[in-house]
Amino acid sequence: MAAKTPTRSRSSSRKPAPDTSPYALTPQRHGQLIEEAAKLPDDALLLFPGRLDQRVVWASKIRLAAERDAAELVKTPFHGEPGLTHEEILAQRDQIELLRTAESRFQAARKGQESAIASFEKAAAEATEHKETLLRAFDLRFRNNPEGQKRLSEIRAGQGDADLVQDVSDLVLLASEEKAYLAKCPRGEAAAAERMRALSPQLAQLLAAKGMTEEAQQARRLRDAAYTLVMRTERRLRAAADYWYRGTDKAKDYAAFSTPTARSADESTPPPADDDAAAAQPAAAP
Repeated sequence: MAAKTPTRSRSSSRKPAPDTSPYALTPQRHGQLIEEAAKLPDDALLLFPGRLDQRVVWASKIRLAAERDAAELVKTPFHGEPGLTHEEILAQRDQIELLRTAESRFQAARKGQESAIASFEKAAAEATEHKETLLRAFDLRFRNNPEGQKRLSEIRAGQGDADLVQDVSDLVLLASEEKAYLAKCPRGEAAAAERMRALSPQLAQLLAAKGMTEEAQQARRLRDAAYTLVMRTERRLRAAADYWYRGTDKAKDYAAFSTPTARSADESTPPPADDDAAAAQPAAAP
């Protein structure tokens, strides 16, 4: 009987399956990164420019390339700053995850703010209608009264949400002083005054609520600090890759983030490096 030709075992030729399980920071590692982010001075923070999903994918692509090329990247002869280490390269995964979770926390903190904004806009639209109804009546009431005309001019002056809240309050006071006159007006002025009286405290409360809460401000700072950590490491990775791989295909794996555009005929051309300029913009102080 002819001897069987030895075959390679299926297990030896099969590539290991990629780990698709979701990545999460351990509580200890999360705490370490929070402390590191908190130590960044406010004037060093970069403003997160949005597009979280796309930026996480892009940063992860650079991270994977850096892990693949770590043996060379750690030999980069940086001058005036520490050299890259394997630990710094591997830590980028944790920094990206912190950015993802920090942005989710910030968006959650803004939910109440968004609701207050929508409610304020609805109440403000109604108040504006009633304001015009009352001003029309008071224009007639104070037609020959310079002092009354001055009060109406002050109410009409200014613009913006805070000014509207003050206008409503001033009209409520004026309406209470001219209650008898408004009762004689036939175009719904008395009802408008009553409705304004109810809207006045609501508008004041909603105006305060629509501003960013302390929780949202803290969440925004953490988000911007996490983004700063990611970009700080990414720029070092890209600088090292430029030293080793400029002019080669590998350099494309380290291109800066660019907003995705329609696929062009030359899909091999790397996207424009527009993320460095965006990363240079400091975050606004809360």
